[in-house]
Amino acid sequence: MIITTHIGWDDTLRRINMENLFGLINSSEIMLKQNLTDFKERVDSEASKMSENEKQEYFEYLGDEYWQLSEVFPQVSRRALFAICYSTVEFGLNRLCRAVYADSLCVSPVPKRTNLNNSKKYLMDKVKLSQEALQDYWDRLDSYRFIRNRVIHHDATLKDDKHSETTREFISKEPSISIGQFDKIELGDDFCINFAQFVNTFIDQLVSELRKKPAIVQADP
Repeated sequence: MIITTHIGWDDTLRRINMENLFGLINSSEIMLKQNLTDFKERVDSEASKMSENEKQEYFEYLGDEYWQLSEVFPQVSRRALFAICYSTVEFGLNRLCRAVYADSLCVSPVPKRTNLNNSKKYLMDKVKLSQEALQDYWDRLDSYRFIRNRVIHHDATLKDDKHSETTREFISKEPSISIGQFDKIELGDDFCINFAQFVNTFIDQLVSELRKKPAIVQADP
């Protein structure tokens, strides 16, 4: 096995960052559920002292607050967390490319832009990682990229275009994500943690493939 010092350090840092992300996602979901539970308990306690007519008016009065706690706030929180996770992946893949270059597994300079496509092209075309071992991961990450683009740039709304159709197919097979009213993408309570776990597994596989590559010795000028 090739000694890959920089890749090893990068992998350690990545694992720390992912553990922090897992903690953030779990804490956020716990808080969202607890806020809703506290609201229901408060409402039930107050309603128990009221007549039926008073209860109906009380529930109508609190309808918007319940909608916010049960639907609006969870979606806003999960979209933000997904954006953070995705940005972490893009930056992490570019940092991994720099580690690859530092360990002399590739002589081509690392792309300066940290987007997914540039890192993918570098690792597949320049480093020549196994297409067969990684293609399913790249395809799945591309599907998450379509979702991210809709969430960030289109208010999580799908349209009648090629990318939206591809995204609909992915969503139909993916747990904890659905399409709601007005073609809105709705992220379930396990969506962000599922994405983070997928990313962790994917990069584990990337690092495993990289450690099989021989170092390239550049000739003196």
